[in-house]
This record gives sequence, structure tokens and C-alpha cells, in this order.
Amino acid sequence: IFIMNIIRIEILLFLLIKNNYNLFEQVHLLFWNFVSGIYVAFVWIILIKKYKINSIPIYSDIKYLYQRINPKRS
Repeated sequence: IFIMNIIRIEILLFLLIKNNYNLFEQVHLLFWNFVSGIYVAFVWIILIKKYKINSIPIYSDIKYLYQRINPKRS
């Protein structure tokens, strides 16, 4: 994460130093909207595999609580 951030900052600073503000703004918005979303999804998938998570935490908790409150009658 740190290295990706440093690379992003260096690219944006290079564009800003070269006095190309319009290109800086376009690349910044591209990083902000598109690349950051893909990067977060990629990190999320890697962490799910690393920690072997098999369920969705909030959904699984609510489902468990609902089953405890309303047990099925036999």
C-alpha cells in the first residue's frame, strides 16, 4: 500500500511540476475514482484469502441473531 501511494504521489508531483495542471487534474481524478476502487477491491480479495474468511461478517452475524431469536419450530 505504501509503495503504491509513493508511486502515485510521484507521478502527480511530476505532472504538477511540469506545469501541466489540466493533465494533473485528470490523472488525479483517474487515480481517485478508478484506480483506488480497483486497488481496494484487490486488497480486500487478497486479505480474504490470506485470513481464510468464509462468510460475510455483518450478514452472517445478523443471520445468526435472527435464527437465535426465531428458532424454527418442529
